[in-house]
Amino acid sequence: MGPRIPDNARGTRICGSFPGGWVTVDDIPRIDLPASRWNHGPALLNLCTGEQIDLPTSLRDNNPRVRNINLIHAVILSDDPSDIHPYCAAAIVPGKPNIAFWRPGMSYWTPPMLKWDAPIKIWQKQLSKDTIEDVKYFVASPLGVGFHVLTNKEDLLVYTPKTNDKRGELTMSSVKTYRVRRNPSPTMLEPGEVLARYLAQSGGEMLMVARFVSTEKATVAFDVFRLEQQPPPSWSWKKLTSDTLTDQRIFLVRGCSVAIQMRNPNPCPLHIYFLDESASFDSAGTLQSPQIENPFPCGDTGRCRLFDQEIVHCLPPGPPSDCSPWTWFFLPQMMTCQPCIRVQDLNNGNHTTTFTI
Repeated sequence: MGPRIPDNARGTRICGSFPGGWVTVDDIPRIDLPASRWNHGPALLNLCTGEQIDLPTSLRDNNPRVRNINLIHAVILSDDPSDIHPYCAAAIVPGKPNIAFWRPGMSYWTPPMLKWDAPIKIWQKQLSKDTIEDVKYFVASPLGVGFHVLTNKEDLLVYTPKTNDKRGELTMSSVKTYRVRRNPSPTMLEPGEVLARYLAQSGGEMLMVARFVSTEKATVAFDVFRLEQQPPPSWSWKKLTSDTLTDQRIFLVRGCSVAIQMRNPNPCPLHIYFLDESASFDSAGTLQSPQIENPFPCGDTGRCRLFDQEIVHCLPPGPPSDCSPWTWFFLPQMMTCQPCIRVQDLNNGNHTTTFTI
């Protein structure tokens, strides 16, 4: 049987998507509590198996207190929950902390702490002072293992969770900040305003993709950069030419972007697939007053061919969604037909569209 959205998840906002058939929804009846309109919260859902893993609705910020989280912008996983390996999650949330962490067995999210029960004045020093653009977990990157946070200044923070904490606790073995600058520095006007920056992994390399929009907020161009080390301890974003990433497809969505190597007999140019995120992540990570505005538009979607910046609106058209922005849905490997890549977008709780690239 193919993937399906459970009836109790229809109309919810999707705030994360992961290989293996998993998505995160923001408001669904909890499986560990009696049915009630109050017993709702975020959860991980596997749309192929029906498995549900409830996520906490509160944050332990060591004031000391536990407070409710009214909004989660995005959830990022370190590994497939279906796997036998331990995993943990990061959530981009408004206010302070602007990022929180969780692992199975915990009843709340926790801020990044090097020592359990660290006071607020200590763990606040581990937060980004700039707007969070994107977060992605890297197993192998030039900066090591952990959740990599990209800021609007294009700097990076790396949170490395401990794997041997006591049950119900989660601390970081290290929190490192890296100032990263473009190399060479831009000398010409950029093609538009930067709407978003994304992290992706291509092989063992870390990529940053910058998305430019016109004054009318329509996507007009993309730039792709690779993280490179300069004379230690300096790092830079090197702008890549179109022939550097041939035979690849990059699917962009904050928190869950992927780069896929295609199997083509002849070299093909890099294509970047993008969704409409104009209503998402407005000042994510810095908002003091949580707010998500709907409807979610879906007109600024499509594909960009990097070498000539040709943009084609190739995705199925649809009206704005009143509950959730579109996202990519990644089928489990066993369900993917080669050589095609099947991609599913979920633009609202009652409609799905599947197409083949």
